Amino acid sequence: MSRICKMDVEENCSIVSHLEEIQQEMLELLSKAQDLISGTREEARAKSYWLAHIKTALTNEHEYLGSSMITMEDSINALRADNDDDEMALDKLSQDQKHYAYRADGQRVRVSIPED
Repeated sequence: MSRICKMDVEENCSIVSHLEEIQQEMLELLSKAQDLISGTREEARAKSYWLAHIKTALTNEHEYLGSSMITMEDSINALRADNDDDEMALDKLSQDQKHYAYRADGQRVRVSIPED
């Protein structure tokens, strides 16, 4: 297992948060573009091609039959899951470390800590 620290978890949370904001902005801009093209002679082609490709690349929630192999939403969810796993590992590490102390010579020894 790779070494995990609290900063890694916080940085990952920040990345997930920023990606979610970017995804939301992109979906809003895509909706505005769709509104602009609505009623024009390019509407059908846009819906069938570039609007569909962009939306299916951003999210799994769409009205199109096809999908992207990996969407932005999939990447966000994977990063969020990694973060949850890392937080659980940090919690377990914190719990485990409560039962150890270090002697003056640097050796780690198990100690008995009374439960509250």
